[in-house]
Amino acid sequence: MKCIKIYRIVLAMYIIHQGTVAGQTANTTAEVLTSYIRMGLDNNLALKGKQFDLERSRLALREARSYYLPSITLLGDYSAATGGRKIQLPLGDLLNPVYGSLNQLTASNDFSMIANQEVAFLQPRLQDSRIQLTVPLLNGEIKHQNGIQKEAVTAKQAELSAFKRELIRDIRVAYYTCQQAEKLVLIYKNAESLIKENLRVTDVLLKNNIGIKSNILSVRTELLKNTSHLIEAENKRKAAIAYLNFLLNRPLDEVVTVNTEASTVINELDFPEHTSYTKRDELVQLNSMIRESMLFIKKERSTGMPQLGAFLNSGIQGSSFHSNNSNGYLVGGIQLKWTLFNGSRTSIKVQQAVNSLQMMQTKLSEATTMFQVENITKDLELRTAVAKVNGSASSLELSKELYRETQLRYRQGQALAIELLDAFTHLLNDQISLEIDQTNVKIKQAELERSTAAYNL
Repeated sequence: MKCIKIYRIVLAMYIIHQGTVAGQTANTTAEVLTSYIRMGLDNNLALKGKQFDLERSRLALREARSYYLPSITLLGDYSAATGGRKIQLPLGDLLNPVYGSLNQLTASNDFSMIANQEVAFLQPRLQDSRIQLTVPLLNGEIKHQNGIQKEAVTAKQAELSAFKRELIRDIRVAYYTCQQAEKLVLIYKNAESLIKENLRVTDVLLKNNIGIKSNILSVRTELLKNTSHLIEAENKRKAAIAYLNFLLNRPLDEVVTVNTEASTVINELDFPEHTSYTKRDELVQLNSMIRESMLFIKKERSTGMPQLGAFLNSGIQGSSFHSNNSNGYLVGGIQLKWTLFNGSRTSIKVQQAVNSLQMMQTKLSEATTMFQVENITKDLELRTAVAKVNGSASSLELSKELYRETQLRYRQGQALAIELLDAFTHLLNDQISLEIDQTNVKIKQAELERSTAAYNL
């Protein structure tokens, strides 16, 4: 009786200690998990690839905006030619009689005779160096292209946010898996201690002629089974740690901080009655892609409208590159471009864009319904998991009580070894089931958080 009282006192102290540890480690677990989430958002390689895509879209938007600005270009032409058509100018035939008469009247030779001239259309050497400034005045394509790139950036931002939420869920699930694996290792180690204690008690009973030798063999068999389960649990823990480190872009064997918590009963009323799926980033992305398709239709239609631009050229022309007052020039003007017919290419592209728009609208409708179904499913799965973990916790308490009573009776020689092993098996299975069910609740919480886009990025 004295041993029983001491055992109950120790058990009560253990339960109080476990409650205290649960309160201390809850916040610590949240802090550790938050730090891992931040680390993953900073270091994950796949996420960095998505960020590069977003930056590329932003650069494309800057490029589209740059078409509003004037462009300045330095142009230069130099040509050398020989032959070609020539024009005859009879300047001598026209002017020499007049010059002869003037010389006779003035009794001098002040007016020299000139020969007929031959002028080639192709100049032997010609250069044209100029600075050209052009600016669009009326161009619908530039306007709509700018809007398209804006929507592309919005879609990429939504895609990046969706990927971040996926990554956060994966990190949570990976951490909970590590936590579960750590707990299972502890359970099997504690089970090993209990089996060894039962082996010692069985050996004492056998020496006192209470029991049979097969009891020793049964306990040893149970110890071998537990050892194999322990090795399996340790290997699963290593695999879980490696996957979490992969998500965090760290060495796969990096140490992971895992806090083990005592079993707690979860009240289903702690969870919200209604959750929303309307904040999903995928819906934002699809809406942006729909607006992008609409702008693309407008852009294609604008190709049939007139485009107006202005230009200004300033440069020098001549046979050499020397600048003087005679070879400099300045030319400005307005250019009009109006495509009147292009073989129906514009109408075909518009029809293709309309088909793409209809496809995106269908995807949006499908995605909205799918996310609604997913949201309802995740909410119900969480509530089912909560009910299951509460049942597992109650079952574990009964298994603990059953094992305590069976172990006391076995020590007193009032219970068979098979009863003790059966009670131990129930206790071990219920401990494992509770840890698995608790991890499942946390995973379902992470999935519901992902389904409703509840995490504040």
